[in-house]
Amino acid sequence: MPRWTTALFCVAFMFLVTFAWRMPASAQDEEGDMIEEEAPTEEGIVPPIQAPGTAEQPTPTPVMRPTPLFPPVTAAPAVPPTEGGTPAEGETRWGVKINAAIRAHYVFNDSPDNFVIKYRWEIKGQANANTAVIRGDADINADVEGFLSKWPTGECKLEVSIPKVPFELTFQKSAEDKGSIALQFRRAITEDWQSRCSFTDAPGARFDTRGDPEKILARAIEKARPPLRSIVTDIKNEETSTTFIIGKEVIDDPPLGTIEVEGTGVVTVTPGGGG
Repeated sequence: MPRWTTALFCVAFMFLVTFAWRMPASAQDEEGDMIEEEAPTEEGIVPPIQAPGTAEQPTPTPVMRPTPLFPPVTAAPAVPPTEGGTPAEGETRWGVKINAAIRAHYVFNDSPDNFVIKYRWEIKGQANANTAVIRGDADINADVEGFLSKWPTGECKLEVSIPKVPFELTFQKSAEDKGSIALQFRRAITEDWQSRCSFTDAPGARFDTRGDPEKILARAIEKARPPLRSIVTDIKNEETSTTFIIGKEVIDDPPLGTIEVEGTGVVTVTPGGGG
């Protein structure tokens, strides 16, 4: 090999060695290709590399919901009345009783015959706290005096029956010496009227009839004053009584006659649960 060729080869070799020494190692990838090194930011954090052909997406601005001027008002849960159990500290048991007697006098237009229905009922229970509910079924008795009709060889009597009626009686001590009573019947009060006729000249013969349900008692109860749904009573260390009345009312029953209805009742409150 000529000397100038050898010298040229040595110069080229030295040039390659010098160029490779000056190139940073991080500028080459595993396959020897050159990659561009990202310059660090001011805080030394390298921003992410975006894919080619994509624009930088703006950061979404959070939606701010307006703050209400006043917070929502939440109603306090109602305190249910006590039903049974033991009275709370400082509270007393109370015995509550309601008695009523109502009289309905039926007078026929064209007959001397007449009859009287006497309704009687009693509701009672024990209020175990200053606010309590008493529930049960009311037994209402209806006794009839007189006849629907009477003649020398026979007579017709009236029988009245009333099914049990569920009730709800609420007692509340509204002040140190006052209380309130609210009585509600949970079903309509209906009366079953049945006529039973017998004959002296035919002992085995009977003639019974039944009409539509009557509501004389229910109508009378609605006339009570004070109303049975809002009776104010005295509360003391001894038994107290409050009276309600049902003023006389004349009810037309054409074409047969009229009914005169009136009544009275008493609400009794006994401390300690008696009564």
